[in-house]
Amino acid sequence: MAHVEKIKQNGVIGLVIHCERREGCELSNKDIDKSRTYLNYNLAKDLQPLKPEVFLKQRIDEVKHINRSDIVFMTDWIVTVPNDVHEDDIERFFDYTFEFLKEKYGEKNVVSAWVHNDETTPHIHFSFIPIITIEGIERLNCKKAITKSALKQFHPELGAYLEQRLGLYAIHSK
Repeated sequence: MAHVEKIKQNGVIGLVIHCERREGCELSNKDIDKSRTYLNYNLAKDLQPLKPEVFLKQRIDEVKHINRSDIVFMTDWIVTVPNDVHEDDIERFFDYTFEFLKEKYGEKNVVSAWVHNDETTPHIHFSFIPIITIEGIERLNCKKAITKSALKQFHPELGAYLEQRLGLYAIHSK
């Protein structure tokens, strides 16, 4: 149901182009049905109205971080709608998934939350800056924001959250 990707600075624009379907940019994914792209939407557009690359630079400049080329600047959760979610509940599924992720990783770290309805399976790309707070100091640190322990707990936590809101038992078990 969910997969996480860690994006280094040089990969940010590629993911942004994919998520936004930017005009004039070639998309490498052949599963995109361009006639359905108008159905895509960004749940975070009011929360974070800046261009992602502008927001990333601005937010990262506000926090402590090492200056290396291999540092993870952005993290992207891709959450796919399970087969057992009724068509009438898909929009709510994405809304609740967005709420869960926003709470988990911090509203001020959200880059975007693109729902893609123009690919084979509807899914959301929730992109955020992996910032943690240690002793009152915000730090860019993906290793501590996305630990192995946190990854093991992610599916059960998201499943329980969605089950509570949508009443779907099957999500919890995936």
